[in-house]
Amino acid sequence: MVEVAHNFGIVDTILFVGSLLVAIAVGVYYAYVDRNMSSLDNYYYAGKKISPIAVGFSCAVTFISSITVLSIPVMTYTHGTVIIWYFATNIVAMLPGVIYFIPLIHRLQLPSIFEYLERRFHSVVKKACTVVFCFYQIMWMAIATHLTAIALNIVSPMSVSLSIILTICICAFYTTLGGIKAVVWVDTIQSFIMAAGIIAVTVQTSISIGGMGEALEAMAQKGLNNFWNFDPDITVSYSFWSLVVGLGPAWSSYYCTNQSLTQRLQSCKNARDSRIACLVSFVISSTFLTLSALNGMVMFKYFEGCDPVKSGEIKMKDQLIPLLVIRLFKHVPGISGLFVSAAYSGMLSTVSSGINSLSVLILEVFIRPVYGRPINDATGMKISRCLGLILGLSVMAATFLVGQLSTISMHLITIIDSAFSGPLVGVYLSGMLIPWTNRKGGLFGLVLGMGLNLWIIIGQLVWGKTTGEITVEKSIENCSASVLFNHSLANNTTSMYSSTNMTTPVEDYRPYLADTLYQVSLPFLGVIGLCSTFLFAILISAVTGLQKAEDADPSLFIPLVYGKRFPTKVLKFFRFGVPEYEEKFEPPSSQMEELQATKLLEKTIIGHKG
Repeated sequence: MVEVAHNFGIVDTILFVGSLLVAIAVGVYYAYVDRNMSSLDNYYYAGKKISPIAVGFSCAVTFISSITVLSIPVMTYTHGTVIIWYFATNIVAMLPGVIYFIPLIHRLQLPSIFEYLERRFHSVVKKACTVVFCFYQIMWMAIATHLTAIALNIVSPMSVSLSIILTICICAFYTTLGGIKAVVWVDTIQSFIMAAGIIAVTVQTSISIGGMGEALEAMAQKGLNNFWNFDPDITVSYSFWSLVVGLGPAWSSYYCTNQSLTQRLQSCKNARDSRIACLVSFVISSTFLTLSALNGMVMFKYFEGCDPVKSGEIKMKDQLIPLLVIRLFKHVPGISGLFVSAAYSGMLSTVSSGINSLSVLILEVFIRPVYGRPINDATGMKISRCLGLILGLSVMAATFLVGQLSTISMHLITIIDSAFSGPLVGVYLSGMLIPWTNRKGGLFGLVLGMGLNLWIIIGQLVWGKTTGEITVEKSIENCSASVLFNHSLANNTTSMYSSTNMTTPVEDYRPYLADTLYQVSLPFLGVIGLCSTFLFAILISAVTGLQKAEDADPSLFIPLVYGKRFPTKVLKFFRFGVPEYEEKFEPPSSQMEELQATKLLEKTIIGHKG
């Protein structure tokens, strides 16, 4: 690999260190301000008093993460303008949360979203889904942290190991001290840093290549101006259908069943504020997704004729954007620091949110039931802070483990999302929409749904993906002489190494499923996992004995169709025999205090009269 010179100066260092110190300062500030309010409700849910705008910013940054800043441009660079459809994927992901899950979590006031599964099915279902989510969340944080550290290694002077340790330590510190308030407000500040970093790259690259039109023309010449690709083939990895219909249901887990986001939505005062937060999150995250895709387009034109990966200038595609920053801003102090801060902001948000959400999950699902006596707020706070530190160390260990997997790390993110997200949403929907599903249906529906997805994924890993992939040969014909020399040297070294190793003969036999089921693109596993889990839950419930709809708890049921705009017959049909749920009206806190004062005054007057 060609040695890439760092252009990280004093101004860059000040910007980067400053962004980290702000995160630490916010954690210390809320630890001090809330020193006399040491309650679990305040630590995890901020007493339900956080601004929905701030919650929306926090949800967006957590959802986006550093992966968007680094990998969405690479996906556009590789697969074309079809990646812009991710904004529509975001719409599909948000709708179930806004329509069904937000009313449910505010109605039940659950300590965690997984508590619903115990009330609706059984504690076994809750624990099984919690274990799956904990594994998924830790691995996701580890992969995101490692990828970011590797990618930014070429633009910042920090080593990969130092970057990982610094990230985890800072996240664990301010999250453990300040709780959800620190996480939300640090995320809000970091969202502006991320926006500045992304926009700086977009504007400067567009200027350097002659405008966005030049980028579109270059991509069109290679067949990558494919935004209007409506190919319904489920083996095609990136099309409107695979991204919106296939991946949308998997992404809905972020808004519906991901403790990190649902915990923030529960921090809002009511369902209306939670919906506002969702809308803000959608606008910001969709903007980031679209801008990142545009960065991929201008990057394609910028590197046209000299692909840095093929030339050996960098080792992995996720280093393309950092390399672009080095090239564009080598004489502009501060921009490299701004970009590194933007990427790190996304990583800090993802890790801090994950640590905070997993702490409450482990406390409520595994520790509280077996503790032996009631856990008061003081004890709960001590346990929560210890859990935060332990989880930080766990994520750090998992990150270094992921580092041993080398270049398949990015593929692992897609695999983890595809395997687990859809089935988790399917379990919840089978309980919320269908009153007849029982605990065996919920448990085995999850197992079979995940099993089907993992079966397809393993088959694809073993036999390979041979159809539905966009392959555009990258050129190095316009590279400089020094780059071409290093490329030639690397190729000679590789061929010498290859000639001294034995190769495994390739067998001609391929099973039928290798060219059929195992060719299904990974994005489609989102909708496959959701639908298969949903159907398996109903079928297994039918075999083992359906629950009676009239005996169902109406507070745990959300009809597929509800609202005063629909005819009574339609509403009654979609309740499937479940009794009507009567919403309990609770006056706002100010009105409640006024009522209590009035009653006290009346008692005082009556007492004097007596």
